[in-house]
Amino acid sequence: MALNNTSSSSEGEEEVESTAGAHKPRTDQDWMKLAFYPFTMPLTLGPGAIAVTTAIGTSMNFTIPNVIGAFAAALANALIVWLCFRYADRITEILGPSGSDAIGRIFSFILVCLGVQIFWTGFSELWLTLVSSVPK
Repeated sequence: MALNNTSSSSEGEEEVESTAGAHKPRTDQDWMKLAFYPFTMPLTLGPGAIAVTTAIGTSMNFTIPNVIGAFAAALANALIVWLCFRYADRITEILGPSGSDAIGRIFSFILVCLGVQIFWTGFSELWLTLVSSVPK
């Protein structure tokens, strides 16, 4: 299955439509750029954000300081996301292609780490429940 593919080449390689409308085969470097992102990039919206929000929200104690802290963190996050979206063209221009790629990979890695932490918390609770329910 090809991404952005309107026709296939005779060699079976997938092609990419360039800005001029011409087609060029995807290189190994193009595939490496796409390899890490599809699973980790729904950071600001989508299933990734919903899963992280749900997991963090269910493991938090509902005290007044925690609720105020979570609300302040959500507002700060919304402000940072808005600033990043608002000035994305300028930020990308300053960072350049390799800097943008590096920042994207770092944030993707952080999101993977959040997923591992959420998994570990759930697994630990499940394990403790199973161990404590075994008759002695």
